[in-house]
Amino acid sequence: MRILPYLLVLAMAAPILAWVMINALLIKGQATSFSPADLWVLVPLGLCMLAAFGLLATWMEKAIIRTRG
Repeated sequence: MRILPYLLVLAMAAPILAWVMINALLIKGQATSFSPADLWVLVPLGLCMLAAFGLLATWMEKAIIRTRG
């Protein structure tokens, strides 16, 4: 059960990763590319998202270990 928190985080990140892959590889044009002004918002949000995913996984793993008995 220790792998369960990491599987949850992977399932939460899968739609985001799928969207990025589709946007980067399949859809061509300027309407799908981000401007440099957008990156100032997207990069901190992405870092916060990764931190939240990591904290969620470690917190859940510690809770599972603690309640295993």
